[in-house]
Amino acid sequence: MIVSVLSVWWLGCSSDDGKPAGGTSGAVVTDAGGDGGVADSGDGGLKKNAATCAKPEECESNICFVGGTQSYCALSCTAASGPTVCVSPFTGSCNKQGFCKRD
Repeated sequence: MIVSVLSVWWLGCSSDDGKPAGGTSGAVVTDAGGDGGVADSGDGGLKKNAATCAKPEECESNICFVGGTQSYCALSCTAASGPTVCVSPFTGSCNKQGFCKRD
């Protein structure tokens, strides 16, 4: 009994740096729909940057940012790297969660 309680406590108290685990923001998208107007990359069916996604495995970048009313294949960035990392189809800037912004 004590071991199971400690196991649950340990799993529930793992460190959290505020960044999404596994490339997502932690939100669950049940129906992402469409491709966001961005074509498939043609390499194994992976989606290009800014394409609508439901899970990281769908994206070339292996990051599916889920936030607000949208979910899309994203890139990690910082305020300093945003202008060079977040090029078209992104806006050239980074959001507060550390991912390229999409219109």
